[in-house]
Amino acid sequence: AIEIITIYHSKKQALNAQKEFEKVFQKKEKPTDIPEVKIKDKKLPILELLSKTKLVSSKTDAKRLIIQKGVKIQGKTQNDWKKTVEIKKGMTIQVGKRKFVKII
Repeated sequence: AIEIITIYHSKKQALNAQKEFEKVFQKKEKPTDIPEVKIKDKKLPILELLSKTKLVSSKTDAKRLIIQKGVKIQGKTQNDWKKTVEIKKGMTIQVGKRKFVKII
């Protein structure tokens, strides 16, 4: 992968991509650039929150992911799909291994 990125971009970008990959997938840390979403509500049902942030395609999908322990808020695995979440600025939400969003 490094060679391909170097061919099309630069050695520096290839090394940066490698570091980011290691950070997110090997060390299980948050990515450097997390998309931000503005939510005005103070509290929302967790299914609606996931839907509003566009991390899931539907509330049914959100419910399934929560039951399968595929949703984390502030690093804590969520297991109650009926829960109401208190929205705070700077809160991070993760769905699966690759989808992240930060509330502003």
